[in-house]
Amino acid sequence: MTRVDRRTMGLLLAAGAAFFLLMIWIVLPAAPAGFDWDDTWYIWMAEWFSGRQDYLDVILPMLQARQYPPFFPFMLSMAGDVLESTSNGLILNAVFLATGTLLVMTTLTREGMPAIAAVFGGFLMMFNPIALTYVPALMSEPLFILITVIAIGLASASRETFTAWFITGLLAGLCVATRSIGWALVAALLVQILLQAKPRRLLYFLPGLGFGLLFIFYLKAGLPGAHNYLQGFYENLSNINLQFLVNQAGAIVFGWQQLWGSVPGAILAAIVVLPGMGLRLVQAKADAWYILISLVILMVWPFPDHMGRFLWVLFPMFLMAAQATLSLPGVVKQRKAISVFTLGLLLLISIPDGMGKAYDRCWIRPVRN
Repeated sequence: MTRVDRRTMGLLLAAGAAFFLLMIWIVLPAAPAGFDWDDTWYIWMAEWFSGRQDYLDVILPMLQARQYPPFFPFMLSMAGDVLESTSNGLILNAVFLATGTLLVMTTLTREGMPAIAAVFGGFLMMFNPIALTYVPALMSEPLFILITVIAIGLASASRETFTAWFITGLLAGLCVATRSIGWALVAALLVQILLQAKPRRLLYFLPGLGFGLLFIFYLKAGLPGAHNYLQGFYENLSNINLQFLVNQAGAIVFGWQQLWGSVPGAILAAIVVLPGMGLRLVQAKADAWYILISLVILMVWPFPDHMGRFLWVLFPMFLMAAQATLSLPGVVKQRKAISVFTLGLLLLISIPDGMGKAYDRCWIRPVRN
């Protein structure tokens, strides 16, 4: 990796700040839009963690009916009374996503991607059609992306220190505490450690992971007993057959198309991402293994309508894979021009669908409600 000079870092910081302000401008009109998906339970869980007693008679049966991983609603509870006004929660999510995006842009630049191409990639990460569908709701993806990016960044730094790998393990545990698919990150980090034959890292990683997982039990201990939301997944395991797997693969392909805004965008993104992903798998990089393990899990995850959202949390890893492709021999001589052109084209392709999602979800629908 190369150092990022002050001028470039200033550009990335300015881009990150601009992205944050633009996201706030887009999503705040959605604040009175009401509940939609998992955010219903995140808000009730946040209200429980806040310690307020105003709606306890309503919260208790809701939480007994269903609960999700507790770390995001725990963080959400610090944003004020999100049950009365979701504005603070939306701002908090924008902070999570903008910070994660800034870290990704910095990583891409340090790995040799031109700064303007990294900015294009960052814009895609924050304002793709899937992001603009779900960021206006209080969902856990922005926090999950931020934690994942930091954990992958620490693992990629190749440091042998106890602190670095303990924190990496802790963050991996917090990923599980945020979304169940966090287990894919845990597995990917373990694969990197084992394939690179670094047993000392494992000795440092596991205690951190244990502390992160213990935090889940700590937060869960304060919640009422509830129906396990993973029960549907367990029950579906007996229904897995060839037709089911074919349908799941089709749902993943459609989710990929949704992520990039169109069929041409999805094809171009696949051309740029897949070769680099293959290279990084061979190099035992956790980010590539995280993509692969996540895809394997999604093949048996019984929520095909949400594949775009499940793929969005992998977006930082897709950009890292794209950077690896653009660094291959034969491309590297024209890397700057090809990187800027490719990511700029993907951005132009995705903007119409993304802005359409934002217009309907954030500005039209709240008026309807």
